Amino acid sequence: MSSSISKRMLTRSFCRDFSKDGFRILEPLPIVAFLNFSAGFQNSAEKHTRKSKMIYFKAVSKLALLLITLLSLTGCDYPPPPTVTPVGCIPSPLGTQFADVTGDGKADAIAINVGTAGAPPAGITVRRSDGSKFLANESWTTGPFSGGTLGTYFADVNGDGKADEIEVNSDGEYVRLSTGSSFDPAVKWSDPVYDGIQGTYFADVNGDGKADIIAVKSDGVYVGLSTGSSFGPSVNWTNGAYYGSGNTQGAYFADVTGDGKADAIVDNFDPTTNTGGITVRRSDGTQFLDIESWITNPYYGNVGTYFADVTGGGNADAITVNTSGVTVRRSDGTQFLGIESWITGPFYGDYHANCIQ
Repeated sequence: MSSSISKRMLTRSFCRDFSKDGFRILEPLPIVAFLNFSAGFQNSAEKHTRKSKMIYFKAVSKLALLLITLLSLTGCDYPPPPTVTPVGCIPSPLGTQFADVTGDGKADAIAINVGTAGAPPAGITVRRSDGSKFLANESWTTGPFSGGTLGTYFADVNGDGKADEIEVNSDGEYVRLSTGSSFDPAVKWSDPVYDGIQGTYFADVNGDGKADIIAVKSDGVYVGLSTGSSFGPSVNWTNGAYYGSGNTQGAYFADVTGDGKADAIVDNFDPTTNTGGITVRRSDGTQFLDIESWITNPYYGNVGTYFADVTGGGNADAITVNTSGVTVRRSDGTQFLGIESWITGPFYGDYHANCIQ
């Protein structure tokens, strides 16, 4: 066996052992360096005495043990997080989202991959929530998958209690209904594009059990109520701008109060002063009410920030996705509580919709 073949086999085997999330597999540099070193040491030792060879094998054994220990703590290299949407572009969800796709009342973790070079095959991976952690990976799509060019979303658009996948494209919205264990093939639901300058969202803001379409624009938050098969006329629910400032653009929509209606949420952060926080405008079914402060200091993820009921308590919780893991702050209906770690280590997909100016 050549040294190049043995090097590839060993590096791949280490990656398979430690890349448990099924995302990108990269050859860990410590192992490559170790193999280069050991090969050179072996060539040198073979030219000398048996004692030199014994010293070689002892040294290699110690180095191997040290590197295996380090890899068990750190794992293989992981892809960098998706590029942040530039200011002035329509923001859209990134490769990790949270929604109750199984219908058990708890939001699950969802990773979206579109077949980036070196990454896993295109498709949607789900990790179910058991109320205190996210379980093992499950593949929920089969066949071709590319996601929406203007955004991929998850919301219950047909009122059956399970979040469906929605793809927003230049020619309209496409839906993959959830069966509770997979997503059906995509079906076109509407022809016109309904997008906001600061983002397009799907959430049930009037409490009828069906997700509505929401467009965040510079002069307000516009809502088109769902009829179950289409979206109604666009109505301004804030009568004024409501979206993030600093390095955050856009808003979020989730039922943080537990009354069955999705509320408007903004996560602000100003990097120049290191200040920020999370504010909420409750929905009364026809409009979003006055601004309330729910977190008074910065809380956001370097990969993404989300709001979904991961505990099953009826209120959407605050979630941050970082390159180091996933944290949760539970909602009690009036504020977000202390930080809890729910995933240690990276969990995010490579999907990012095109930037539309």
